Amino acid sequence: LDADSLGLILVTNDGDLAHVVCHPRYRIEKRYQVAVKGFITREQIAKLEAGVWLSEGKSSPAKVVPLGRNPRRNETILEMTVFEGRNREIRRVFAKVGLMVRRLLRISIGPLLLQGLEPGEGRAISRADLRLCGSHAGVSIGEDGPSQMALEDLAAFRALHGSTVLYPADGTSTVALTTAMCDLQGISYLRTTR
Repeated sequence: LDADSLGLILVTNDGDLAHVVCHPRYRIEKRYQVAVKGFITREQIAKLEAGVWLSEGKSSPAKVVPLGRNPRRNETILEMTVFEGRNREIRRVFAKVGLMVRRLLRISIGPLLLQGLEPGEGRAISRADLRLCGSHAGVSIGEDGPSQMALEDLAAFRALHGSTVLYPADGTSTVALTTAMCDLQGISYLRTTR
C-alpha cells in the first residue's frame, strides 16, 4: 500500500508464500473498497473490468462492484478485486477512465480479511491458517479439458514444499475436499473452474 492508502498488509518472511500471494499467475484476490470523485458509468466499469493500458502494459481484468453513491459528497463507493499488485495500480486504472480515487482501503488478500482489525492492529497467522481458493470462472476451458492456466497453477503449487493441491471434479467432491482442507498442514489450495 502507498502512503495515501489504508488497509490490510501481509508481513511475512516466507518467500514461497510471498511469491504465491503477489504473482498474478496464482490469481490470489486483493479486494479494495474505493471511493471515487463523481459517479461511475457502466462504460467506465466495463473498461476497468476488461483492463486498461498502463505504461508497463495492460492491467489484468478486474471485478468492479458499485456499492453506493453519496450525492452530498459527489462520490461513488465501489469494491474492486484485482489479481496483481502493480505500483499504485488502482489509482492509475481509475485515472485512465477519468475518475480520481479519493480513498482506498484494502479489505482482503486472498482468505485474509481486514474485518475485525483496528487501524494499526496486527495478528499472527500460522501456515495452518492458510487455505487458498482460486477460480477461472468465466475463462473458456475448451472441449479438451481444464484450462492451461489451471494446469500451470497446479504445477506451481505442487512445487511448493508442504503444499497440497485439491482439484474437485464436481459439487460432491468440492464439499469433501473443502472439509479435508481443515485437517491438512501447510498451504492448501482448492482450484475450481466454475
